[in-house]
Amino acid sequence: MGRLAVTILNRYITTSFIISAAVTLGVLTLVISIGVLFRFTDLLARGAEPRMLFSIFINGLPFAASYAVPISCLVAALLVFSRMSADMEIVATRACGISFRQLLRMPAMLSLLLAALSFYMLNEVSPLSRFKQQVAFRGLGGMSPLDLLEEGRFNHDFPGMHIYFGRKENQQLHDVIILDTMANGRSREIRAANGTVDYTDARDALVVTLRQVRIDPIHPESNETGYAGELPVVLPLDRLLRRPPERREDDFTFSELMDRLRRTAHYYGGEDARRSLPVQRMVLRVELHKRMVLALACFAFVMLGAPLGMKNQRHESSVNIALSLVVIFSFYLFVIVAETLADRPEFYPWILLWIPLLTAICTGYWLARRAG
Repeated sequence: MGRLAVTILNRYITTSFIISAAVTLGVLTLVISIGVLFRFTDLLARGAEPRMLFSIFINGLPFAASYAVPISCLVAALLVFSRMSADMEIVATRACGISFRQLLRMPAMLSLLLAALSFYMLNEVSPLSRFKQQVAFRGLGGMSPLDLLEEGRFNHDFPGMHIYFGRKENQQLHDVIILDTMANGRSREIRAANGTVDYTDARDALVVTLRQVRIDPIHPESNETGYAGELPVVLPLDRLLRRPPERREDDFTFSELMDRLRRTAHYYGGEDARRSLPVQRMVLRVELHKRMVLALACFAFVMLGAPLGMKNQRHESSVNIALSLVVIFSFYLFVIVAETLADRPEFYPWILLWIPLLTAICTGYWLARRAG
């Protein structure tokens, strides 16, 4: 009789957990994708085909879902166990000799299945779909030419010029270097503290107005260095717009990411390398560990959310929402900090990714043991 009761109870908890997680996943995926929907209105106004926009939206869903699945697990665990606690079902199961850890078993197993699915999505589906989305956006004109220029490396898409900038903010470029081939075949170096980007009237070229400029040499027939307060530089866009988009770290599948980690010098050892090899290797490692942590967050959030939800003795939705926000904010804050420090290998930023995950699992296990 006890085994039958446990089976029925597990079926009840499993059904409630799946429904809550599915509804939350649908809502969160839509919310995360809403930025793309706003861009669609502008593209529709410019005559884009609805069929192509639908394809772009579909390709964006795996990326949104991979981030929404762990949050859905947390919300579902909080909702299910807080409702059972408020309805005195937890007390009733204890009176029947059923421990809290037995109640947690099925949600934990489901979260491990979702973790495996999430890991597959993050490593195989999401990178390819995001890249397809970028290609489609470029074909529709959904990306600004400035978005196609990468910071921290030389861009070779302009005839006779190679341009580098340290960072970009909206229409501003900082720490600009331009290697310009002059009429007599010599090259000169143009350095500027910053510059403002605009378009020509025909929108077929970028006009970069450089400020605090150093030009070496200033003239093809001279070796003298010149200085200017402002200097406009015209960059034709034909070659840039024809270039296929370059894949970044988050566009690689798991096997590609591992291959680049093993052979970093082969892929990133050129003269115009965007980063030094140790920095590039750490960026790849952070991306790899981030995917593992995001997938395992499904299990960690259920382990933490179930005992936290059980402690609510009334139907306090606001408390559940507040708990969810605190846990989610803390978790993703570590992810953001680790990505920010990816170019500082001496700090071992990949370790930061595991701190909130292991903390959530250990705290949840401790709370579950105390709950019996």
